[in-house]
Amino acid sequence: MADEESKNVEFPADWEGLRRFDPVMAGLPDMVQAEDFTPQQSAEYAVADGVLVERLQTMHDAGLFGGKMPARKGDVEKAARKTNVAVAEYVGIADQFYRGLAVDADAYAVWTKGRSVADLFGMFSLLHRFYGERLGKSSDSKKRAGTAE
Repeated sequence: MADEESKNVEFPADWEGLRRFDPVMAGLPDMVQAEDFTPQQSAEYAVADGVLVERLQTMHDAGLFGGKMPARKGDVEKAARKTNVAVAEYVGIADQFYRGLAVDADAYAVWTKGRSVADLFGMFSLLHRFYGERLGKSSDSKKRAGTAE
């Protein structure tokens, strides 16, 4: 039953839903929403997205997220080091980007302070997905609105 329920979980489409989606998102402060991005914020998101996806690929190549685990002990240790570095870099890059979107810098600092790297990775992964989906929807709706007469 639990497996069936987990397959039917829908990713949130709004900010309040994101706050309730996972316990690590509790206290998520207000941030600039994708549909309100300036051209500079859209460009910065594109850069952050590219780098974050590269770090996710490094993790995958080291055996996470469905990647093939190395067979030899030395290779496993090397993959674990690469994964740890990639996760830490992901968190640092994401933190820098999302901190810039926070409406209240102090609230953002409180939300992220004292968290484990694993929690921060989870938090920023959810934000990355949320903003990626919202930017696509925002762009599509603006294109349709621009062609409507």
